[in-house]
Amino acid sequence: MRTETAPKRAVILAFLAVLLIFTAGLFMPAGAATGILYISCFILLRGAGKKPVILLLLFSVLLILITVAMLPISALTPLIVFNKALVILALVFTAGWAIRDRNLMDINKREALSHILAIKDKDEKIRLREAYFYNLIENMLEGVQLISRDHRYLYVNKVLEKQSGYRKDELLGYSMSYRYPGIENTELMAQINRCLEAGEDATFINEFSFPDGESGYFELYMHPVPEGLFILSVDVSDRIRAEKQKATYTESLENKLRNGHNPND
Repeated sequence: MRTETAPKRAVILAFLAVLLIFTAGLFMPAGAATGILYISCFILLRGAGKKPVILLLLFSVLLILITVAMLPISALTPLIVFNKALVILALVFTAGWAIRDRNLMDINKREALSHILAIKDKDEKIRLREAYFYNLIENMLEGVQLISRDHRYLYVNKVLEKQSGYRKDELLGYSMSYRYPGIENTELMAQINRCLEAGEDATFINEFSFPDGESGYFELYMHPVPEGLFILSVDVSDRIRAEKQKATYTESLENKLRNGHNPND
């Protein structure tokens, strides 16, 4: 709203200034009136639109011609005619400058708006891309957790909530040792510290004991990141239990064979 009313106000002020200066010109030297008219229009017309500027120019020229017509023939000396012509030229120059300035302002405004829209579009694309990857990680089949260098949970996804036995709000910001007392003395913590110190990836299967006394087996993939450690976890409890049952059964058969028993008994 300001950008539209400001040029209108400038044109109104310029019209009033022209009237005032022409009135004052009747009582002051022509050169002084010309200078004041030129400077005032130069200042007031900055940024005005093309049509208002042309109207003001025509209005000013009309006033000049009227003042010239009011002079007696004997008073129309070459110097006065030359002076009035200079005034008209000054006004034409001022009008042209005002129109060019307005055009430059419009161009700059369009370029600034285009730049702002480009930034917004870029920000929106980044936001959508981040949202896509967040949803992708949040709904992965693997558990995902981001652990800080002081072993606090920075991020966990939905699967990790199920694997850990805790809700997300019960994990984020808490240390691993707070949620799982004694974990600092396990192989898992030793592996985490080695990865953080050496800055190297690690993969191993960890038997994890839950607070309710149950245990599970998870294959962990650890990768150091600037924030700490990025860990993917896959629940392989069923596979490990099946392998252990198979190993137990195989060992039982071998014992029977060594003791001379029929495996089918």
